[in-house]
Amino acid sequence: MSFTEEDLNWLNQYVYNVDQEQYERDDLTRPEKDKILTIKETDKQVYVVDLLDDNTTGYQGLAVAPIVNGKPDYNQIAVVSAGTDSGEYTTDVWSAVFQGKAPFQGEGQLGVADNFVGKVNGTDGWTVTQLSGYSQSAYMMLVGAKHKIPTTVFNGWFLYANLSEDEKKFMRDNPELFINYRNTKDMTTFLNDGNWQLWAGEDFGTIVWVEGSSHNIFDWEFDENGYLIVQGDLAEQGLVRRKQIEKQAAMLLRGLSTLAAKLKASGGGLSSSEKIFLDSSEALIILSNAATLMQTGLDGATKIYQEAIAEAESLWQDTLQRAQGIGTELTYSEVLEALENGGASEDVIVGEPTEYYTTKMAKAKEMYTSFDNLIEEIKGSIAKLVATDQELASQL
Repeated sequence: MSFTEEDLNWLNQYVYNVDQEQYERDDLTRPEKDKILTIKETDKQVYVVDLLDDNTTGYQGLAVAPIVNGKPDYNQIAVVSAGTDSGEYTTDVWSAVFQGKAPFQGEGQLGVADNFVGKVNGTDGWTVTQLSGYSQSAYMMLVGAKHKIPTTVFNGWFLYANLSEDEKKFMRDNPELFINYRNTKDMTTFLNDGNWQLWAGEDFGTIVWVEGSSHNIFDWEFDENGYLIVQGDLAEQGLVRRKQIEKQAAMLLRGLSTLAAKLKASGGGLSSSEKIFLDSSEALIILSNAATLMQTGLDGATKIYQEAIAEAESLWQDTLQRAQGIGTELTYSEVLEALENGGASEDVIVGEPTEYYTTKMAKAKEMYTSFDNLIEEIKGSIAKLVATDQELASQL
């Protein structure tokens, strides 16, 4: 994934400064076409390949490419659209309220965003691989379903009923390509589409519900790898992490499919080295995805097991204390003997569960290690193949 969720979150803030009528975020620089933009906090440099400030609808759009080896990678472009600035009498509010051009309608910002993405994606040598939006610009979900481009939105209020049947089918068949992060008690979203499945309608598995109430784009938190962090219970954390991993794997596989098409087009077919490379890369993506999911599950299980062991130890100490309180005339050894005769020894309460959980964790770690070793073998084979095949290396 060229752009992390944290990168996209920040780009959703920079895009407001595309507005030429006002400087929305004076703490962030204004993006300029054909110039490098350094994303605050992540320090990632991106190249602004295009931008759009539409005076009719108030739409602002930003298209950026990551810089790889000192050059823009036009095969991994992200397009981000701004939401409405309701704090001013801006063009987007005027067009939505007074001209009947709601942002999510074709004649409103949605139509402009659709055309903007089509223009960028239609430029020779350019490929849009990610879309993003915030709040009302969650209409980028529709643009993503139409153009079959992975999309991540934050605090997005969006009526999924506005999707065409083809778009619904694509989203239903490929839910891993779409993420709509919503806080469960976000009143802004609630007032627009209900923020509740019975009101908002079917979401095709794209909404990731997170416990919280904020509607601010800058209130989301991210880990060192740029993944969004949720503060919920272990089940909620695991659900969000799995969704993130599945989307990353799906995007990598789509990128590999695009590469395969380009290799076929360049030579009329695939050489044996190209076929081996593509097959190995596909296997690597699938294995890496499985390993990451396994690691996530292992981390969750380990935490549960450790808590269970700690609980067992606490139970034993409580049992021992109660027994000593009852048998005040017994020695410590006699108390232990009495508990053991009653089937409540330290080995039964602590030892056996600890051994069980430790064995489970060891087996899970052993399985993960075998996955990791296989992944390293495939990586080595791919590197060796590219190193020995100069033609393949030049194509890549």
